[in-house]
Amino acid sequence: MKNKRPKYFPNNWKAYKESPDEFFIPLTYKDFFNWKVMGWALPSSVACVIREEKDGKISEKIYSQSQSARNYLEKEMSNKNTNTIFTIADDEAVMVYYPKGKRGYTPLPKEIDPEIWDDLTDEEIDDLFG
Repeated sequence: MKNKRPKYFPNNWKAYKESPDEFFIPLTYKDFFNWKVMGWALPSSVACVIREEKDGKISEKIYSQSQSARNYLEKEMSNKNTNTIFTIADDEAVMVYYPKGKRGYTPLPKEIDPEIWDDLTDEEIDDLFG
């Protein structure tokens, strides 16, 4: 059997590179956050999605029952030696929980007043999101 190269699918990078700046619509961080992070939608068969980040590896678990997800999180978060970051998305909110040593987990603030986004510096945003 002859080794075939995969078919090349051309892309349009040159067209984007040569486009004037006016071609692109400016997008603030606040607008991007609202569009991509706050604009999620889960199918009705999914209660929540749990994303785990540990030692540079990322895994996701999908739960159809909220109680099963809650039980899993309680079990995992009770381990005092863990360094896993949990991101939980359901149809109402996206929450991020960071390990805080022996004290358990600390959530990213649930509600951030949208009016403050424009006043935050890049460093303050980095601090907020870890």
